[in-house]
Amino acid sequence: FSATASPDTTAATSPGFNDIFVSRYTLPALSTVRVHIENMANACVGLMVERLNNRTYTKKIIIPTQLIIRESTSNAHIFN
Repeated sequence: FSATASPDTTAATSPGFNDIFVSRYTLPALSTVRVHIENMANACVGLMVERLNNRTYTKKIIIPTQLIIRESTSNAHIFN
C-alpha cells in the first residue's frame, strides 16, 4: 500500500451538484456535474399536482445531467 498521490491519478470535484459558480474559480478549477434546475422544478411541480389530485402511482423521472471537466480532473483517467 502506498500513500503517495500523483496528480495524474488523483481527481477532485466540487462539493455538491449543479456546477456551482465558485468551482470554476478555484485553483485548480473543480470538475462538477451540471443539472438543469428548470427541468427538475418542472418535474417536481408535476408530481405535486398529481399528488394533490390524489394520484399515487410511482413514476420514473430522468433529469439530464452534464459532466463538466475542469483542471481538477484534466490529467486523471476518467471512466465513463
